[in-house]
This record gives sequence, C-alpha cells and structure tokens, in this order.
Amino acid sequence: YLSNIALLRFTAADQVAGPASARALSLTLFGGVIAAFVGPGFVYAADLISSAQYYGISYGFIALIAAAVWALIALTPIKNSASKDPEPKAAAQAEPKRPIPPYMTFPYVTAVLTGAVGYGVMALLMTAAALYMKQLNGGNGPHAGHFGNNVRTFAIMWHVVAMFGPMIILPKLAELVGLKRLMLLGAGLLILAAVIGLLGSSPVFLYASLIALGFGWAATYGTGGILVKKVVADEARFVAQGRNEFVIAFFTGIGSVGAGPIFASLGWQTMSWAAIILVALLIPLIAWLDLREEP
Repeated sequence: YLSNIALLRFTAADQVAGPASARALSLTLFGGVIAAFVGPGFVYAADLISSAQYYGISYGFIALIAAAVWALIALTPIKNSASKDPEPKAAAQAEPKRPIPPYMTFPYVTAVLTGAVGYGVMALLMTAAALYMKQLNGGNGPHAGHFGNNVRTFAIMWHVVAMFGPMIILPKLAELVGLKRLMLLGAGLLILAAVIGLLGSSPVFLYASLIALGFGWAATYGTGGILVKKVVADEARFVAQGRNEFVIAFFTGIGSVGAGPIFASLGWQTMSWAAIILVALLIPLIAWLDLREEP
C-alpha cells in the first residue's frame, strides 16, 4: 500500500514542468508532517479509551485514512504528463508503439540505491529504537521507567517530523548545494544517527539519534526520488519509477521485518554498526556520480 501511495509523488511531479516538478515531488512528501501529529495523537487518545486494544484499533484508523485517500484520488483529475499540448487521441492510437528507452544508467541505479538504503536503514533503526526504549523502560538499569508509552510515542513523533519537515525546502537546498552533496549529507546523517545511538541510552541520546535519522531519511529518500525523476523523463519513466519503488519497498521490508529478530539476537549496538557499514558502502557510489550541471 505504501509503495503504491509513494509512487503518486511522481504522478504529482508529472502534473507540472521544469523546476516546479521537483517541488511538487517534495511537497507530496511534506504532507507526512500531518502524520507525525495525527498518528501519536491517535495512540494517545486510544490509550485513554482502551489501553488493551489500541494496537488493534489502529488498523481501523488506517482503514479510514486509506478510504479517504482513495476518495481524494478518485476525485482528482490526473494527466499522464506535464505536456501542454497532448497528442490527439486518434493520433496517439495510430502511432506505432515505441520500445521503452534504456534507463539503467549509473545515476539511476545510484538514485534508487540511495533512496532504498536510506529507507531501509531508517526502518531498521526506527523499529529497533522503539524496541530498545521499551526494553530499557522495563529493565533494571538507570533508565528503567524513563521510556513509558508517552515518551516512546513522542520520540517517534519528532522523528517523523524530522523525516517529512525538510521536504518543503529540499528542492531549494538541492539548488543551492547540489543533489550530489545533499545525498552525501543524507548518508552522513544516517551514520551520525547510528553513532549517537551508540554513545548512550538516555532519552537525550535516543531522541537525538531518531531526529538525525529522520533528517538522513529526508535527504536520501527525497533526493533519490528527485534524481530518478531527473534522469528518466521519457517513455521509460513509468517502468523506472515503478522499479524504484519496488526496490525501496524491498529494502524497507527487510529493515522492518528484520529489526525485531536482529535486535533480539544481536542487540542494539551490533544493529547500529550494521547500519553504519551499509550506509558506508553507499557513499562511494554517490561520490562517483557525475552530475555536471550541479553547482
């Protein structure tokens, strides 16, 4: 579901032309800031209603959101491209079908992997952080009782704000410093998030780690999408965008599903080091990018 919804950011970008395309793509993600407050707000309200059932009730809440999104999409007129003068329907039907141009270039692969690794590492550390805070809260260590349900909820809230908030200025930042530098910054922030998590287990360290993780996700996933849109703009874009979302969903799934077993068997420190190594492998790919129009 999330992969299909995320694919709509490219649809939004197709509705406009030129530099506005990147802004449209990022603004669709900026809407996630709403989720940062609605999600935790729901958890808090549901906990007051029924602390034993709020996890199950959340699925009903998700269903309501999905229905509202469905209605919004159904009522929105969407065109397939930003062209001002679309071909007449008869002419389009008469034209022979052209083969999809090649798109598996180094910039495209790097863009896909940047978004996928950024999302996968974010899912891994975010999920594990929630488990780690719960473990610390119920343990006998110095932070026992410091990570109650409300503390964990608000930690995730500010993490999500850090994820989606920067999207409103991401295209402008890309213009100022360049996509390549912004991608490298995002990778650096992901590593910083893991390092901060290794430095201590107090609420200050874990909050700072989750916020850095959110910023790192924004810079990697956001710029990865902008670069995919930039390097594949012809008839291949639908296939290229779809495969981009598939790879991202695969990495996200591995991170989300693997977080519990890896955390339980190897612990928080080992998981953090694994995230650092994975992101470190991505950095040379970004460094080798040749985007000559970059500032």
